[in-house]
Amino acid sequence: MAIDNVTILVGEPWDFTSNDGANKFVGEIIQHIKKGKEDRYLIKVKNPFELKNRFVKYVTTQTRNSPDNINIYYIPDKFINEFYDLKSIKDHLEFIAIGSFKN
Repeated sequence: MAIDNVTILVGEPWDFTSNDGANKFVGEIIQHIKKGKEDRYLIKVKNPFELKNRFVKYVTTQTRNSPDNINIYYIPDKFINEFYDLKSIKDHLEFIAIGSFKN
């Protein structure tokens, strides 16, 4: 699978900032799962940041209320290899933000 670079725009928390700037961060799509109308992505953050007392190196996203809006979850490093089995690791994911992919 080709690795795609992506910019994620963060709407909530409104005061989010990273080394990539205010209200955004950049990453690489490592894995993608399509389930019906829902897309889930595992993203490696290019410039890891701290949020909610977590050092965020990887996130996973889930479609929110429309294809343009996503929930962003912190995923601990030790669970990234189990991304395809989200049911088994869901208790280890932590909701951290709401956002969208920059077009």
